[in-house]
Amino acid sequence: MPVAFDVVWCKYPQLQHGQDPGPVARPCLVRKPYTHLTTIKGKEYTVGYVDVIYGTKWVDKFTPPQGFHVDDAAEKKACGLKVDTVFDLLDHEILPWSLTYFSNDNGRPTIGGRFTGAMQTRLKEQVKLLQR
Repeated sequence: MPVAFDVVWCKYPQLQHGQDPGPVARPCLVRKPYTHLTTIKGKEYTVGYVDVIYGTKWVDKFTPPQGFHVDDAAEKKACGLKVDTVFDLLDHEILPWSLTYFSNDNGRPTIGGRFTGAMQTRLKEQVKLLQR
């Protein structure tokens, strides 16, 4: 399972389709992973869930503080991103950690990269601005 600040490839649900997986995998930022003990047909299983933040290449769609932009070449490389990306800090979902939502479309690994320490600090400051 991923950890907070990982960038994962996710078939993020589209609002008009409810919780169905989206058509393509996109980069999403992990807010927090969870596990939950579930009983299925009399057997107990640990099921993983991931709270992820929506990401898109349409960087002008969300401005700070709502949008967290990753456009520096070194930051994109650390996150496993090829293009400038913005994460909408107000759009997140808790999804089961499964191939239904998290996959390696187009040869990409499920966990593509990770926010650097500097990015994590910048993100935390930006979240504080949103909470005002």
